[in-house]
Amino acid sequence: MKLKLTFVVCLAVWGFWFANVPVPAQWQVYTVYGDAGQETWMPGYWSSNPYHRGWSYTKKIQFIIRASELQAAGMPPGRIVGLALEVQRLSSTPTEPVAFTVGIGTTNLDQHTPTGFGPFVSGINTVWQNAAWQPQPGLNEHVFLNNAFLWDGQSNLVVEFCIDPPSGFSYWYAILHHTLTTYRTARYRIWWNGTCQQLTSGLTSNSVAYRWRPVLHFYVQTGITESFPDDVDPRRILRSGEVYDGSDAQHPHPYLKFRTSPGQQLQLTYKIVGPLPSLDPIY
Repeated sequence: MKLKLTFVVCLAVWGFWFANVPVPAQWQVYTVYGDAGQETWMPGYWSSNPYHRGWSYTKKIQFIIRASELQAAGMPPGRIVGLALEVQRLSSTPTEPVAFTVGIGTTNLDQHTPTGFGPFVSGINTVWQNAAWQPQPGLNEHVFLNNAFLWDGQSNLVVEFCIDPPSGFSYWYAILHHTLTTYRTARYRIWWNGTCQQLTSGLTSNSVAYRWRPVLHFYVQTGITESFPDDVDPRRILRSGEVYDGSDAQHPHPYLKFRTSPGQQLQLTYKIVGPLPSLDPIY
């Protein structure tokens, strides 16, 4: 009974006009940079630019992102549901869309080795594809809620892009990038009139092009995704005089929903505040 009375005390006298409506889970954005100063705009014609399309050449490129880089960016384990890259400008106005594919996987490799030809990392999961897509100036988002990739928080990631232009022109997109001084992040291959599936091996080297990587924005669903009561949505606060004992849909038990990975340890700290608009803790 004491717990029930405690929740009754958490009042929100202006909240009774709203029904109990679930709040969908959102994502957090984590941006991964390099280790050699400020990011700059990658020339559109660089081989490690995933948005560069050259005539009828299919191009596949893989980037290794070490777990230590993701951890340094504050990225926790969770469901990766999107990626974004930033485009500064286009070299000319595209007249044809392209087929574009995004894949994610993990690897035990710390870098692409050796120099010269070598295999691409296998086991990549295709998470986003569009048969008729064009990059635009600004932030280009690839969101794949239905094909989320679960990152364990410890493995090195591989992000793969493949661009398959139909024919004709070459377009260059200057994208935001950074340089890695410590390892070869990129492996790529172009193939005349080929397909993404045909490209199983590619080049890497010690040159700067293979140490350049786009600034990547990862969209991750993790942590608390829904709660009742909710300090953001006024439809999900406790109403004055009501008892929230789970007796019906309008009076659910207070709860938290959160996402976690198998074996991940969580420590939750919470408090109940009110009556609103006061934020004084009462529990």
